[in-house]
Amino acid sequence: MVDSAVQSLRDAVDEAIAKSGQTVVDRVKGHYVDTEIKRRADMLVAGVNLLREADLDLRKIDKPDVNHFSADGSAVNSFYTKGTLDKVKKAKERIERLTKALDAVLGSHSADSYKKLDETMKKSRAGGDGKSSDADTPDTEI
Repeated sequence: MVDSAVQSLRDAVDEAIAKSGQTVVDRVKGHYVDTEIKRRADMLVAGVNLLREADLDLRKIDKPDVNHFSADGSAVNSFYTKGTLDKVKKAKERIERLTKALDAVLGSHSADSYKKLDETMKKSRAGGDGKSSDADTPDTEI
């Protein structure tokens, strides 16, 4: 009797496996869909984090190089060097590009918008526009 109960269980399992074609396909589709959803969500989180980082970078550099004060200690004039202005401009452009790419993703959720976000993030990490930067060279204009 034990042998027949085990055999009938095996037969039932074999029969269920034989009929599971669509279930297997559905699980495979679900696996790939879940993988793509996770990739996109991770990309979106990384983009938001990169935008926060860019905003912090801008706050660090967007300060005048020279301040003039009145006798009572209040600031009268503030001046930026050309080098600092260029750095601020590049930082603002970086923020604008990231914001635009993130808005596109959140607006359409299309594969193309995720691709553009990925490209924008890579350029942003590489130094902004992908070109070599001379921002670290000293400003020699007077």
